[in-house]
Amino acid sequence: MVRVPARATDEQLEEAYAKGLLRKEALEDGAHYHGFCRNTQYARWHAATAQFLYVRTKFGERFIEAIRHPVDDRNYDVFVATAQVEDVPDSARVSDESFEWWGQRRRPGTPKEEALKNRSS
Repeated sequence: MVRVPARATDEQLEEAYAKGLLRKEALEDGAHYHGFCRNTQYARWHAATAQFLYVRTKFGERFIEAIRHPVDDRNYDVFVATAQVEDVPDSARVSDESFEWWGQRRRPGTPKEEALKNRSS
């Protein structure tokens, strides 16, 4: 399993890449990825904002939340993408509507926050 410690050094990131962490430059805009963070195993890469988007359920409410790639945030929870996937469970799929909405409303550097409730396609 790929591990990325908090406050990862460049050397630790290189070790994670060698074990399967996908490099940010290799991520495809709009593609879903399998990996892990504290709240999900699936996320969709939004290149314009340089963030992964994922569906989160909290207190019975479903909403979109953003999380960064390990190279962009070495202090907080990050999404460790290990494979691009097409077969994503409906409950984890970020709809095209939510993906586009996020891009129109968010800019790079926006702090992680709750947003539009997910409307799965």
